[in-house]
Order: sequence, then C-alpha cells, then structure tokens
Amino acid sequence: MELLNTSAGPSCDIDYGTRKWSCVTAEFHGRRLRMHHYLQMYIPTGLIVVVSWLGFWIDPSAVPARVALVITTLLTITTQANSARVTL
Repeated sequence: MELLNTSAGPSCDIDYGTRKWSCVTAEFHGRRLRMHHYLQMYIPTGLIVVVSWLGFWIDPSAVPARVALVITTLLTITTQANSARVTL
C-alpha cells in the first residue's frame, strides 16, 4: 500500500454518561498496489484451480494419482493462504 497523505483531525469530547473523554482523530489516505495482488494471489490461485481440473482426465481407477493431485492442490492453497495472512 502506498501512503499518499496523512492529516490530524479535530479533537473532540465524547460524553459516555458517567464521564467525558477527550479524543484525537487522524486520517490516512492510501492507494492499493493492484499488480502485487494479481501476481501474489489471483494468478497463482487460478493456475492451481486449472491444475485441479486435471483430476477429471485421470483414469478413475488410478486412485493414488488422483489422491496425490488433490492433496497437493489443497496443501498449495493452504500454504498460499497462510503466507498471505502472515504478510498482513
């Protein structure tokens, strides 16, 4: 995210009934870098979905190959989601 502008807002007083509290506000204006999201999330996820469709062309009697494909796909999606969560 690219930070464009910051500004301090007005101070205020909030009355909660039992006591009056003062507060300060701040504004942060930013812009998302879209290409980063496309390269890190959307394109790899789309490719993983396409690879998972290969399971439909594998012979139904080839159970180990189909199970390996499903497990690899699920582990890849899980790893990708975990790395996205860590970077947040």
